[in-house]
Amino acid sequence: MRSIKRFLPSRSIVAAVIVSLVVGGVGSATAASLITGDQIKDGSIQYNDLSKKAKKKLRGKRGQTGATGAAGTQGAEGDKGDTGAAGSARAWATVRSGTAGFDGLHPGISAVSRPATGIYCLTTDPPIDPTGYAAAVSQEYGWSSTVNGHAELRIRDYGSCPAGDFQVETFDSSATHDNGVSFTILIP
Repeated sequence: MRSIKRFLPSRSIVAAVIVSLVVGGVGSATAASLITGDQIKDGSIQYNDLSKKAKKKLRGKRGQTGATGAAGTQGAEGDKGDTGAAGSARAWATVRSGTAGFDGLHPGISAVSRPATGIYCLTTDPPIDPTGYAAAVSQEYGWSSTVNGHAELRIRDYGSCPAGDFQVETFDSSATHDNGVSFTILIP
C-alpha cells in the first residue's frame, strides 16, 4: 500500500486544483456576461479590432458611378508674361504675287521690284550682302494663284537685280517663270 500512496497527490494539491477549476470556470462566465453592446462607446472599436468574418460582411457590391459634377468657375487671369527675346532674323518679308508688293510687316527689307516675269529684287536696309548669308525662301500657298509653283533664291548675280539685292525667282509647275507665286523670304 505504501507504493500506491507514493503516486497519489496530497490533499493540498487536490484542493488547489479544484479551486482553480471553479474560479477559472466562473471567471470566464463572468467575463462573458460583463461586456455588452450597450457598454461599448460608439466609435471606439476600430476596423483592425474586427474579426476577418466581420470585415468580410462590411464589404458590399460596388455601386454605379455617380453623375458628373457641374463645371467649376473660370479661374482668375494669370499674370502677364515677360516680353520674349528679340528674334534673330535680320530681315524678312512676304511678297504677294500679282502686285509685287509686301504683305504686312517687312523689317529689314526696304523695297521690292519685279524687273521681269517671275523675278523679284529685294533691297535690304541696312544693306546685307546676299552672298554672305544663307537666306531661306518658301512659297506662300494661301496667296498664290499658281498652286503648283515654287520659289527659289538666287545667290549669284544673274544681272536681273542691282548688286547687293536678294534675287528671288518664281516658277509654275513646268519650271517657267511665273508671277502667280507669292513667297516669304527670311534672312538670318
